[in-house]
Amino acid sequence: MLHHTSGAPTILLIDDSPVELDALSGVLCQHYVVRAVRTGRRALKALHKPPWPDLILLEPDLPDMDGCELLRELGEDPVTAEIPVICYSAPGTEWEEDVLLGLGAVDCVIKPGNARAILNRVRTHLELADARRALRRTEARILRESARRADELVMAQDVCIRALARLAEADEPRGGNHLRRMQAYLDTLARQLSHYPRYADLAPTDVAALVRVAPLHDIGKMAIPRNILLKPGRLSPREWAIAKTHSQLGRDAIAAAGHGFSESLPFLRLAQEVAYCHHERWDGSGYPQGLCEERIPLSARLMAVADVLDALVSRRTYKEAYPFEAAVEIMRESRGSQFDPAIFDAFSARLDDFAAITRRLPDHSSMHA
Repeated sequence: MLHHTSGAPTILLIDDSPVELDALSGVLCQHYVVRAVRTGRRALKALHKPPWPDLILLEPDLPDMDGCELLRELGEDPVTAEIPVICYSAPGTEWEEDVLLGLGAVDCVIKPGNARAILNRVRTHLELADARRALRRTEARILRESARRADELVMAQDVCIRALARLAEADEPRGGNHLRRMQAYLDTLARQLSHYPRYADLAPTDVAALVRVAPLHDIGKMAIPRNILLKPGRLSPREWAIAKTHSQLGRDAIAAAGHGFSESLPFLRLAQEVAYCHHERWDGSGYPQGLCEERIPLSARLMAVADVLDALVSRRTYKEAYPFEAAVEIMRESRGSQFDPAIFDAFSARLDDFAAITRRLPDHSSMHA
């Protein structure tokens, strides 16, 4: 039985009493589209296809299934779980309100013979359902906007990071692909390392953060005199001592950039680790602190492999680029002395990928040679 009021919400009325159906339908159809069924099974069948009702009005004492069973089935179906259900029954019935509410009913009404009282409850719960839907739409819109702004913030940070890093290397012959290679090396290396049980907690978010800050590893070079950085021959002991300060200067610059924020920013802490410690060596003979083994932050141990690889395969003012295979052999001699053995093994497991990165992202000078 179907009663229409064009454009109005739809009410599914479930009651095995023809008298009750006629009485309630007569009141409800003045305001809503009313679909009426007399059994629980017919109600479930009606709910298997659209249009779905905006509210269900249920008499729990049905001939083929009780109200509790019907409420359970409605709650387990994602299509019907969000439809508000009002239960109504005669005084003195066995249905306990707290049981019905616990199974998902939004309200329980005692039939006093006054259909108008039920109409008021229907109107109230339809308004509440509309408010909940509007709230969900608002929440979804806020989440989308927050995600968009977060993405914009990340992009702005990445632009600033790359701009600063490019300034630090503006006079070097390698060109901008150096930074992209470093990020690709680190992404490949860290992901491979995360497959090893000992480093299983190296999450994709950790890898992404490391890749983001990679361009800042040599930011301290901006404070080193150009005549030292670009000297074509061997540095004097004094010049070498000055050049080595770039790690300290880089860390201090990043720390100063983060000063004044109410919260410590994790990616800035990671950037400081990388800038300060990527010249430490596994055997403790590196600088600036002479840290050894796992006292060196993992981020810096990863960066050490990527940085040396790129230095070897790139042309510098004081040397030509090594072929990739020759660079790998040179690095292999430093496994366990300069490089963390586990990280070097992760590197060795992906040599084809690293070689592909060097081919895909060549130095600009090499492209025009």
